[in-house]
Amino acid sequence: MTEFNFSLFSLFKKLYARFKYKDVLFRRVFREKEDLLDLYNAINGTSYADPNLLEINTLEDALFMSMKNDKSFIIASTINLYEHQSTNNPNMPIRGLLYFARLYEGYIAKNRLDIYGTKKIMLPTPHFIVFYNGSDEMPDEKIIKLSDSFIRVENDKIFPELECYVRILNINYGHNEETLNACKRLSDYSQFIHIVGENLKSGVTNEIAVSAAIDYCIEHDILSDILLKARSEVMHSLLTYYDEKLHLKTVWNEGFEASKEEIAELKNSNDKLKNANDKLMNDNDELKNDNNTLRATIQYKDIALADKDAALADKDAALADRDAEIANKDAEIEELKRQLAEAKK
Repeated sequence: MTEFNFSLFSLFKKLYARFKYKDVLFRRVFREKEDLLDLYNAINGTSYADPNLLEINTLEDALFMSMKNDKSFIIASTINLYEHQSTNNPNMPIRGLLYFARLYEGYIAKNRLDIYGTKKIMLPTPHFIVFYNGSDEMPDEKIIKLSDSFIRVENDKIFPELECYVRILNINYGHNEETLNACKRLSDYSQFIHIVGENLKSGVTNEIAVSAAIDYCIEHDILSDILLKARSEVMHSLLTYYDEKLHLKTVWNEGFEASKEEIAELKNSNDKLKNANDKLMNDNDELKNDNNTLRATIQYKDIALADKDAALADKDAALADRDAEIANKDAEIEELKRQLAEAKK
């Protein structure tokens, strides 16, 4: 059992490395305030023009398990948390709760707000957006809630008193076209990832697929400024992602096969234990039967002995009666002898 747990731990440890990987390109695309403001405007239908209105407060290795959030900032009395995800993660509201707790903690400390005072303090309104471009089917937009993760209680008077909403936007090519068209950076990012994916489907190597996508996008002015300046960085980050993805798929398959073998061994051991237990149960049943037979024999013998004792008692009583009768006869004989002697006188 210990070896089995160790193998699973090793497998999940390797898989965890995949989730530590953050989409460097997405963060790179929206590194500048101008681009981040453009993204905010596209999502919210606003038209802010001054990038200095944004106050960046992105967390860096500040949370449990060294999680980072991709982008977070304050603007117009709102605190905005933007996350990029290539997998469908239903636990984003839980992460959002932790992220916002830290972000508000920093906001309160920075603005020297007294949460223990009698005056109500005002906080920026939270907005949590997840930009999804994974391979699973996903609608253009959906809302998931923290309360969906709460254990249900069968009591109408008990209901969740804490909530966190997450708005998920599908930014895969062909989805949310109105939003993507309103933000060229987001549209370019979606196209670039789509082109890389299409190249990979053709069967070329990861390196050729990414390099060809970069060449195409530079030629067609898709993230061209970023790709020209940071081609090697983008190549490295994407190749790391796709190579790691393939490696982890292999690791998972190998781990799964190893786990199946270990499960089969455990099942075999369990079957042996079950057979041994069944044998013990059968032996125990046989011992019970033998014990019952022995008890019945003893009871029968006890009854037989009791009957013999009763018969002997009856015989003893009969003998006693006979002895009494003989004694009476003897007494009568003696009386006759006495009478006969008197008569002779």
